[in-house]
Amino acid sequence: MIRGAALAFGAPPRRIEGAMEPPAPPAARRWPALGVLVGAVALGAAAVAQPAASGRPVLHEDLPGPATADPASPAIGPVAADQNPTALASGDKILPRPSEQARSSDEPIYGRDGMASDRATEWRPDLDTGTDGTLRYAAVFNPDVLPFKRMTALDAVRADYTMEVARRAQVDLPVGGELRADRDAFWGSLVLELAPGVDVPIPSVAPDMRVLSYETTPRTRLVFSKDGADNFFVRGDDAGARGQVRLVFLADADAGYFAPALPTERLTPARVRVMAPAELRVTVPPPVLAQATRTLDQLAVDERTELGVALNRLIGFFRAFEAKAPPPSTGDLYRDLCDHQAGVCRHRSFAFMVTANALGIPTRYITNEAHAFVELWLSRRGWQRIDPAAPRSGSRSPTPRARPCTGRAPRIRSPSRRSTATTTRPSTATSAASPPTSSRTSARRSIKRPRAARRRRRARPPRRDRRRQ
Repeated sequence: MIRGAALAFGAPPRRIEGAMEPPAPPAARRWPALGVLVGAVALGAAAVAQPAASGRPVLHEDLPGPATADPASPAIGPVAADQNPTALASGDKILPRPSEQARSSDEPIYGRDGMASDRATEWRPDLDTGTDGTLRYAAVFNPDVLPFKRMTALDAVRADYTMEVARRAQVDLPVGGELRADRDAFWGSLVLELAPGVDVPIPSVAPDMRVLSYETTPRTRLVFSKDGADNFFVRGDDAGARGQVRLVFLADADAGYFAPALPTERLTPARVRVMAPAELRVTVPPPVLAQATRTLDQLAVDERTELGVALNRLIGFFRAFEAKAPPPSTGDLYRDLCDHQAGVCRHRSFAFMVTANALGIPTRYITNEAHAFVELWLSRRGWQRIDPAAPRSGSRSPTPRARPCTGRAPRIRSPSRRSTATTTRPSTATSAASPPTSSRTSARRSIKRPRAARRRRRARPPRRDRRRQ
């Protein structure tokens, strides 16, 4: 949920809870370990130099550290468009460059039909609102973003509720750039099946992902591109490029995407619509708009509602969806789901996307083989990741008419790094796991009075009695 809706203009950014637990500021997260290491090396050099001055034998030669170990960058080793660094520093961990090992038997091949490597250019929700079975999630990135890998992004909806990509034309992307403190870095490793003139869909960590460097085995020149919904693709740059290729790449993305927050100024959905770039404004068909407006009326939300209040009510409402038997069909899929608050993550995210776009907030439906969630665009913040399936801590989210949900979703640990991970698609508002945190992230908790101080405060007698003492 979104806290701090009553903060004044100019206050710090307000956090949107229920998405991924926000990472610590990049500068504080990545480089203290390197600073300690550099200090230890310097101290060791002084210890070695001192005996030499007194005529004692030098038992160990002082060797300088790597010239490329820049404390202002998480990259260890040189970085070029066609050369990956040796490793990445991530907090107190070192993430080595992924090996170029042969494909494992259960690793998906991007460019060949398969559950994990498929990308839908359009999709219409079903009425299978019961609990999903166990699914396999293919881990591509390190640090992992389980279960928020972006495989398919849909940003428009038709009158029959079919979602699609509004602008399918692709734009080629440059490779290269410097790692920055306000962006989080990731390794990516996947297997491609190339064919002449074929664009192969690949996953991404965020809509603004940059590819900073890449290497392939066997060596092949590639071209990266993306469409208007920030779906990423890759193709061989040579006309004869064909066959399976292992791609290992270094990428980064805006750290704010993983720690969503409201803009500092007070906004309404109407203002967000006006401030959004023209290409991001979604035209909702009249029949869909009418049904979404009905839902918004039930939630007491319109385009003049303060943005934080509006989003709190939407998030609370869709998190209250439950996996259960399909509702009786009235012929209107969206209406059936909303009236019965029935469905799992794909139904919640679909209904959220339709409703938020009708309100004027550019919103996308994002999915992979194991989970569905949404991205919404906010002025001065860009795209923000929201998970309508993340629950309150300990109980089902109340309906917005009671009060906005302000509870924190519980944390779970990411599974060990493997090519695939077994996961169960979140199904109900009470059992759906909150977004896990990777080794890069740390929970940001509310500041509370220490327990001992609270106990002392409760133990004090009333002020009138204290005067008598």
